[in-house]
Amino acid sequence: MKDAAELVFIPCPGMDRLLSTVEMAKQLIVRDQRLSITIVIMKFPFEYSTDDNQSQHHQRLRVVYLPQEESAVELLSKFPDTFLTDFMDIHKPHVRHLVSQMISTTTTTDSTRFAGFIIDMFCTPMMDVAAEFGLPTYAFFTGSAAHLGLIYHHFHHDVSGFKNHPDAELTVAAFANRLPAKVLPLAILDKEGIGSSMFIGIAERMKQTRGIMTDQNSHPFEEIMRWLDDQPTSSVLFLCFGNMGSFGEDQVAEIARALEQSGHRFLWSLRLPGHCEDREQILPKGFTERTAEMGKVIGWAPQVAVLGHAAVGGFVSHCGWTSLLESLWGGVPVVTWPMYAEQQMNAFEMVRELGLAVEIKIDYAKDFGVEEVLVTAEVIERGIRMLMDGGDEIREK
Repeated sequence: MKDAAELVFIPCPGMDRLLSTVEMAKQLIVRDQRLSITIVIMKFPFEYSTDDNQSQHHQRLRVVYLPQEESAVELLSKFPDTFLTDFMDIHKPHVRHLVSQMISTTTTTDSTRFAGFIIDMFCTPMMDVAAEFGLPTYAFFTGSAAHLGLIYHHFHHDVSGFKNHPDAELTVAAFANRLPAKVLPLAILDKEGIGSSMFIGIAERMKQTRGIMTDQNSHPFEEIMRWLDDQPTSSVLFLCFGNMGSFGEDQVAEIARALEQSGHRFLWSLRLPGHCEDREQILPKGFTERTAEMGKVIGWAPQVAVLGHAAVGGFVSHCGWTSLLESLWGGVPVVTWPMYAEQQMNAFEMVRELGLAVEIKIDYAKDFGVEEVLVTAEVIERGIRMLMDGGDEIREK
């Protein structure tokens, strides 16, 4: 085809970012018949195994899995400070080899030109590979515009003085209301602390990109969907905390007690901590049997499909931005339980800025270097009841 162009997408590992990338790629190829896209997949050493032979859903959309680097395991000791940068560095040779092969193939077979790289914010080291081939790089930012504004603010202003004053508020241009210090990511509050240098480095590299992009197929989890089909409209509370959102046994017990005491139907996507192999090891004794008629505990969930189901009336979420967008798309109100990174800020935006959610604990943090706080069943149950028994105003919005 005349003027055909190839784009290379490089998402950060993790299911939430991969899903956003795939959806963006699909939108682009639908809008421009000249485009072909290759999505390059890397795997973290601690990720669940996935099917490397997934079927292609479009002839102009290709997914390529890079070899899993054994040396990546050794980088875990640097998590999170330099882990991502070093992880990208050890994958550069694989990306370089792949792109070189692709360029050789297109040069000999057709007139397709390479239009550039589109990278996740955490993949900025791959800009070096793009530069070797003389290709421009664009950043695909999967977070909110407010998060991007906060990174910009962090790059230009030192807010570390707010670290010991959690109730203080500061003005950030991306927010209509003053932002409480307690909802800021730890890396932004402490410029000498864990992860801060990584975010500064990301901000510096993103300035060098050409621009920033901001953002239902069938699924094997038929049993989940059949169970939802049997539930009344807006009666089910869905709990899902992202691909890194696991809790210890004590916190799982509090969540279970809150669900049982609330009396509401629930679908709980429970990610097991590393030492557990079976859900029954971590759930309270007898919980599954006692709640068999009102709830279902599952592993990884088809979140978009679940949030789009008429039976789902509420969503307890870790407030990852992709999850919040999916809840808005499905018209499902949220109970916020933020955990990592900018999620406290996202929760603040949903609860205080937009009035589209209620909170369990808006400043809860399960971040690196932060002592974990046990959220009691009473606090969790109160948040559940606020939404499921009285969230009509939020649903109308």
